Amino acid sequence: FEALVNAFDKIEQMKASGTGSNKKQTVVLTNLFRLLLFYAPKTLHKAIYICLNKVAPDYLGQEVGVGESLILRAMAETYGRTEAHLKKELQHIEDLGKIAEQSSCKTRTLFPPPRLTIDGVFDQVKAISQCAGKDSQVHKRELLKRLLVGGKGSEPKYIIRFLQQRMRTGASTATVYQALAFACFLTHNARNGRPAIGDTRRYVPSPEETSKDPSSSSSSPSSSSSSPSSSSSSPSSSSSSPSSSSSSSSSSAPLPSSMSAVELESHLSRMEQSVRRALCEVPNVEVVVGHLLQGADAEALSSLCVATPGIPLQPMLARPTRGFEEVMERLKQTEFTCEFKYDGERIQLHLVSEQAAKRTPGLCASASSSPPASASSACGPLRKISPSRVRLFSRNLEEITQKYPDVIDMFLASLQPTTEECILDGEVVAYDEENRTILPFQTLTRRKRKGVEKDGIEVRVALFLFDCMRLNGECLLGKTLEARREKMRQAIDFERSPLVQQAAYKDIRGAQDFEDFLTEAIEGNCEGLMVKTLRENATYEPSKRSLNWLKVKKDYVDGLTDSVDLVPIGACYGKGKRSGTFGTYLLAVYNPADETFQTVCKAATGFSEEALQQHHKALSDRIISHKKPYYDVSPKLEADVWFEACQVWECRAADLSISPVHTAGIGEKSPDKVRGVRPPRFCRVSFFARSFESFSSLGTALWSRATAALSSPSSIHPLNRKRSKNAFLPPHRQRSVLSNVI
Repeated sequence: FEALVNAFDKIEQMKASGTGSNKKQTVVLTNLFRLLLFYAPKTLHKAIYICLNKVAPDYLGQEVGVGESLILRAMAETYGRTEAHLKKELQHIEDLGKIAEQSSCKTRTLFPPPRLTIDGVFDQVKAISQCAGKDSQVHKRELLKRLLVGGKGSEPKYIIRFLQQRMRTGASTATVYQALAFACFLTHNARNGRPAIGDTRRYVPSPEETSKDPSSSSSSPSSSSSSPSSSSSSPSSSSSSPSSSSSSSSSSAPLPSSMSAVELESHLSRMEQSVRRALCEVPNVEVVVGHLLQGADAEALSSLCVATPGIPLQPMLARPTRGFEEVMERLKQTEFTCEFKYDGERIQLHLVSEQAAKRTPGLCASASSSPPASASSACGPLRKISPSRVRLFSRNLEEITQKYPDVIDMFLASLQPTTEECILDGEVVAYDEENRTILPFQTLTRRKRKGVEKDGIEVRVALFLFDCMRLNGECLLGKTLEARREKMRQAIDFERSPLVQQAAYKDIRGAQDFEDFLTEAIEGNCEGLMVKTLRENATYEPSKRSLNWLKVKKDYVDGLTDSVDLVPIGACYGKGKRSGTFGTYLLAVYNPADETFQTVCKAATGFSEEALQQHHKALSDRIISHKKPYYDVSPKLEADVWFEACQVWECRAADLSISPVHTAGIGEKSPDKVRGVRPPRFCRVSFFARSFESFSSLGTALWSRATAALSSPSSIHPLNRKRSKNAFLPPHRQRSVLSNVI
């Protein structure tokens, strides 16, 4: 574990250190993973999970679940300090990990504890995440104390951060994946039949040696390694190994040391793309690393890790655009189609084949336990398919099967007779069956998430499908959208039920056609349009925010929506590519009547990478230990840090909603009605205050405008004109931009 901690320390020192810091982070992690490949290959996937702040794949829904109070108590008992003292120190240092590191250096034990290992730390933290039932908190605390006692140097710091799911090293998910790809390419496995995972960069086999029996290569530098892990973790050399063909076929390929710089860079890039795609299609690090340890190269990995029913793949994403002109500029002469962008919950539907369900019972263990679908359904004759063969996933790969038992029934009722297995992409929306209209997203959020009984469902839903990624054993990711649509119609009979429909689409002929279809979408309670290439460059690219998919939302188009002015009062640390910055901001409006800041929403979109860094730098100087007494914040809302109120942000929003957690405008129209905006999107900084008093001259204008917006849905409406910029600001503050105020 010390090796991993040393790497984290080096990476943390590089965070935001300037040009090239990301490349240096990749080098450090690559070297670490190469060491693990040689000495402890079975530990590699656990080290990667620690780097990613995870204990299991996202779709298993397994989180550590350790709160700050439990950590404080465990630290107090381990280091002989009081919780009050630790809390006081936390006000100044604001990082429990650093406090644990400092406390550990002052603690002495009678006998030195055994050194921590990556295996040991990961397994203990995973055990903590699995604690449940009576006395689970006590058991968690004892496991944590055992880890802290064995921690030396910086080890306790990263143990605590791992438990809090905030490593703060600055290494993003993309950096970790890149390092894994580089390490596996540079450290070949089972080359020329050698059974070790040794470092073979300097070894170039001669033609005579290549033609020899693999057993005669035992005198090679790699196989003669005295590393105990080399022999114990040898991959099987039998022909049944899924990657044995790739190993043998590449046995005469040149090793990295014999390649030119250009050739090496090309191979590394290809390997990186293959690893990333594999982890998008099969988001299970242990599975992908297992194939890599067996010698899978870029080509073999692509064929081994394919979309599989029961395991969610990362959804394809779209880039925002501001209207038809920008769409035409980006797609130019490419043929494209437009679909309604529904305002609901993205859903991925998996039908697992009967053979796979029997072969892997755990694959569908968490699915609905309802009896097989009846043959006398109102939607027509059905096959008897067990609902346990269906699994539903959100866009974040969270399993939501138990949340939508009604969706499972309508999905099974609409299956074509020939459909044995499939993966479909769609959207679930709240739906008024009587009037056949889509209801606002806020209605959908009122559904229960767990323990949903069909008879007790109050919010009815409809399912709109728009893509098919797999059908009856055929992976369709490389097919065009036109072909995938046809496959989707082969999988689903859209005539059986009005609750299961193909997303409305239209092949656009011109600007007027586009505007008419956009208006039709907005009037139908949709967010806007999705623009997709139809035949050329029209493959499904998991996890990629591609230029081949564009979204035109009403709040993106100038002149269709208004904006609101909000104050950032808190933030949560970012994850993934936003590591090292604030990823989400808590925004509020200022109420001059009682001189409080009332929360409106959390904002996480609209920021460029440069803006995120600038905001982090500017607001880090305004961090306070506790939220101010005049911050009107619901107990349901938490923030990692709180700020002095110092900036006003102009934000766009598509809709207004009744919020169960925010406090803005409470009592203005009804004693218990609070309005919020969704989805909030940052536009720019429009005001910078040096002190709280600076808001006094601005507060009345801000509040009157904000309450007008939050109390009247018509103020943020697709038919309203955009207000003139900075109309409410004092003259000397008008037209200020981010670069001028930070």
